[in-house]
Formats: sequence, C-alpha cells, structure tokens
Amino acid sequence: MNRDTRQFEDPALELAVRAALSKPRDDLLDDDLQRLQSLHATNCGLVSLRGIEQCVNLRSLSLNGNRISDLEPTSGLQRLEILQLQHNRLDSVTPLAGLSRLV
Repeated sequence: MNRDTRQFEDPALELAVRAALSKPRDDLLDDDLQRLQSLHATNCGLVSLRGIEQCVNLRSLSLNGNRISDLEPTSGLQRLEILQLQHNRLDSVTPLAGLSRLV
C-alpha cells in the first residue's frame, strides 16, 4: 500500500476531493486518490487544477462555473470520459488532445 501523502495547490479543489472521498480530515494518500472515479466541483471558485493529475482513475470531472484557465494538469487523465468546463476562463483546450476516451 502506498502511504505517500498528496496535496493540491487550490484549497477549493482539495475540499471537493475530500468531499467526494468522504474524508474531511487526515492525509490524502495515493490509495485514496486512486479510488476517485468521479468529481463534481462546480461553482466553488477553483482557479488551479494542480494536483488533479494524482487522481488517475477519474472518469467524470465536472468543473463548471469556476475560474480555471490552465488544463495542463488534466492532460494525463487517460480514463477521463466526461469533462464539463462551461463558464471558466480557459486559455486553451490543447492539453485535452491526448485524452482519447472523452466523449
């Protein structure tokens, strides 16, 4: 079991991940983040997605109504099938080009 603790640059993202995992306290471990398959973080003031790349098994990610501009942290989420990004401040969607499962 991997016991490495993980952190997120944006506290709002960490709160959303903790809520999705039902883990309000204690360290977030690799094992915790690998269990996460769906994350809904809409209208919560997100600015940075740094750290989301640790959630390698995400299949659904809803980020509507935030202030996200950089999608680079999502570029390695190869299992991602659903991504909702309406009402953000995106600079480019180029980082999504390699995500072949997106519908």
